[in-house]
Amino acid sequence: SFIPVDDEVHVDLVGQQWIQINLEDVRWDRPVPDPQRALEKIWIWWSKEGDRFVRRFNERTYPEGKPPPLDRDFSDQDTLQRRNWLSLMMLASLQTMGRTNPEQHREFLRQCAQRGWMDVFADPRLSADRWISVLEDYLGTQTYDIRFYHWMRQFVSIYQIARWLPAYARSFLAIDKYKKRFNLDQVTRPAMNSAFSGGGPSAPPLTRTLGIGACFVVRELVRTDVLQSEFTFDHAYVAVGRVRDVLARLGMTSLQGESASYRHSRQIHNFLLDHLGPDKAHFNRCFDLPFLAIAEDSGLQTRFLGCQLPPPDEEGA
Repeated sequence: SFIPVDDEVHVDLVGQQWIQINLEDVRWDRPVPDPQRALEKIWIWWSKEGDRFVRRFNERTYPEGKPPPLDRDFSDQDTLQRRNWLSLMMLASLQTMGRTNPEQHREFLRQCAQRGWMDVFADPRLSADRWISVLEDYLGTQTYDIRFYHWMRQFVSIYQIARWLPAYARSFLAIDKYKKRFNLDQVTRPAMNSAFSGGGPSAPPLTRTLGIGACFVVRELVRTDVLQSEFTFDHAYVAVGRVRDVLARLGMTSLQGESASYRHSRQIHNFLLDHLGPDKAHFNRCFDLPFLAIAEDSGLQTRFLGCQLPPPDEEGA
């Protein structure tokens, strides 16, 4: 129990002792008293228990319960590779949607596979008529409740990704050629990718199509050892709103009130480098996943942040 003392201090009875609590220290939008100590605790916890949370993340995210296997060399003639890359890129593009959860994205991809739509998306030889048939198939089976309507509104993005998939896949794979820190714009705009001699392949930019989903692609390619360069780390933190709230409490107050942006990833990496150093900042190459786990668990919030975060903003990522 507690008795109010003034607007900034409460007095709690713990055992037989009264302890004063500064309310400013437990406001979610105020940094914890010692961010480095809090981050060290999170790193120790993740080192011991992270595998369990990663398995849960994979099960919630992917139709097969794990990331699709991808080769380090993309072959446009390999149908399975095209499907796997397409699944990853589609999931990435869905990261920009608000009022959704990973299970919904997973079920959308599962439905695309079950209804044969993924075969259409992944086959570069098919005409535009076959793509229109997917829309007719979807709309023709909906009578009262149009399930996955908002996902099907991403049809233009899906078409763009599928149409220029080889260019996009090779642009992301070329990241390992960089010998220094780079801007993610170089990757999402293949024609500007300096990793290709004489300029990259001609394809529409992915900057708006993926948004923060570009970081999703980088993170998953690093997690699955497809990309190995340490220069990828700048771009592997998917800064959704819930993750930004956790990091704001941990001292990154510059993220408060910001809209989702792939540019936040480098800011997050720099912040973690300053507090944890290069060996720990990437959290065993899981990047934002520890903070996502905390954002979804009130017990972990109390344990590491000393407070509970407000409900997530449903208006966007």
